[in-house]
Amino acid sequence: MRIVAAGIALLAAALAAPAPTAPDPAEPAPPVAYAEPSPSRPARVAAPGEPVAPLDETFALHSRPGATRTIFIDFDGARVAATAWNVVKLLLDGTHPAWDPGSDGPAFNAEERTLVQDVWRRVAEDFAPYDVDVTTEDPGDLGNRGVRALVTPSQGAMSVLCGSCSGIAYINVFGRTYYDPAWVFAQRLFDDPSYVAEAVSHEVGHNLGLRHDGTAELAYYAGHGDWAPIMGAAFGKDVTQWSRGSYAGASNTEDDLSIIGSVLGYRADESGGEVAAAVPLGDGTGFVTTATDADTYRLPACTGPTTITAEPAETGANLDLRLDLLDAGGSVVATDEPAGPGAAVTADLTADPWFVRVDGAGEGTWLTGYDDYASVGAYRITVAGCAGGIEPPPNDTPTGTPTETPVEPDPVAETDPLATRTRLSLPTRAMRGSRPWVLVRVSESDTGDEVGGTVRLAVGGRTVGTATVDLGTARIRLPRLTRVGRATVTATYAGSADLARSRAVRTIRVVRR
Repeated sequence: MRIVAAGIALLAAALAAPAPTAPDPAEPAPPVAYAEPSPSRPARVAAPGEPVAPLDETFALHSRPGATRTIFIDFDGARVAATAWNVVKLLLDGTHPAWDPGSDGPAFNAEERTLVQDVWRRVAEDFAPYDVDVTTEDPGDLGNRGVRALVTPSQGAMSVLCGSCSGIAYINVFGRTYYDPAWVFAQRLFDDPSYVAEAVSHEVGHNLGLRHDGTAELAYYAGHGDWAPIMGAAFGKDVTQWSRGSYAGASNTEDDLSIIGSVLGYRADESGGEVAAAVPLGDGTGFVTTATDADTYRLPACTGPTTITAEPAETGANLDLRLDLLDAGGSVVATDEPAGPGAAVTADLTADPWFVRVDGAGEGTWLTGYDDYASVGAYRITVAGCAGGIEPPPNDTPTGTPTETPVEPDPVAETDPLATRTRLSLPTRAMRGSRPWVLVRVSESDTGDEVGGTVRLAVGGRTVGTATVDLGTARIRLPRLTRVGRATVTATYAGSADLARSRAVRTIRVVRR
C-alpha cells in the first residue's frame, strides 16, 4: 500500500490527565495520537478497478463475514461525540460529512461507489492474512471488537485535530471505542482511491499498535524502487507492505505482522506445505498468511502440456508469488519466481499425481527490492491446457472457445494444404509487471492430429516472439506487461507446403496490483 511523501511527523500528544467521561475508568492515560503530513499531488489520480460487487451492495461489503473482529471503513459520514477527540482534543460534538469525491453532495453516484469498492478491497488485502472482517457496512456498536476508520473531507475536524494533515489516529487502542475514529481526510489525499486506502491502513495500523517506519533523517521512509512500508511514506509505489525495518537505516524494527496478529489473530490455514498435507485444488481464493506459510494442492488428474498460473489479488496486492510443481514424492519438477507478482509453470504432465505449492517471495535485495517477510495475502490458482483441470473463465472477447481463423495460402501443389486449427490458452488477467506463459496447440482440422512447425506470438499487433511447435504444442512467455488495460494476444501458425496457416486470438486484462 502507499503512504505519504517524506515529511516531519506532527506528534499530537494527548493531555496528561485522564478523560473524565472515558467509558472505562480502568483505561490508562490517553495514548499518543499521530497526525500524518499530506502527500504530494499524484501525476494522475489512480483509476479504480472494476467493481467487485453490484453497486447497490457497496455499503454492505465484507472481507470475512463472521469474524469476531471488525475494521469498519465509514464513508458516508458520522457523528463524533463524547470521544477522546472531543474531550481531550476539544473537537466539538457534531456530524462530519460523507466522502464526496465527485463534489456533488452526500449521495454516492456510480463512479463514487466504484471508488469506495476500490478503497475497500485495497484495505481488505492489507489485512487479508488475519481473522478480521474489513467492511463498509456499519456494524453499530463495535464494543471491544473493532475499530472505525472515518473517511471524510471534514475541514472542521482537520483544523482542530491537526491543522492540516492527511490523517490522525491514536496508537494501540483497537477495541477501545472511546478513541474512535481513526481519521482519514480525503481532501488532503486528492480523493485518489489508492492514497485513501493507504491512509486507512496506516491509521488502523496505529490503532493496532504500530509506529512509523522512518530513518534517522526522515520520520517517514518513502521506500526504494517499487517498494515502501505501509507505516512509512508509500504513496506512488507498486508494492507496499508491512515491515520489520529491514531496509537500510531503518529507525523502527518492530515486527508489524506479529503485532497485528497478536490483536487480530490469523486465518486458519487452508492446506499444508508438503505433499502429505496437500488438499485437492479447488477454484476458490487461498491465503499466504506468514513468511513461513506455504500451501500445497493436489492437481486434478490430467496429462499433456499444462500451465498452472498463480495470481495475487487483482488490486493492492501485498503478495509476490513463488510457484513450484511437485511430483508424488515431493520433489520440485519446475518452479517460477518471476520479477512480477504472479507466477506460472508449464510442464508435460503424465498420469502420475502432481502437486503445486504456493509461497510468498521477495524480489532482489533490500538495496532495490524486498524479502518475503510481508509477502502475504490472497491468491488464486488456475490450470490451463489440461482436460479435467481448472480452466480460467472465458475472456470477454472472444466468448466460448478461442477464435480460430484458418487462412488458405495459394496452392503450391496439385492438392490444397490441409486446414489447421490453432488454440491459445492464457490467463484471463495478469498483473502489471508480470510475464505470463501462454500455451499454443496446433492440429489438423479434420483429423485432430498434432502437427509441427513454427508459431508467432503478437501482443497488440506487435510480434513478441516465435516458438517451435513440437508434437502440436509450443509455449511462449510474454514480455513484461507494463500497460494497464486489455491487450489482444494473437498466435499465428506459419503453416507449410502441406499445412495451412491458422491463428487464434485471445484477450488478456492487465491490472494494477
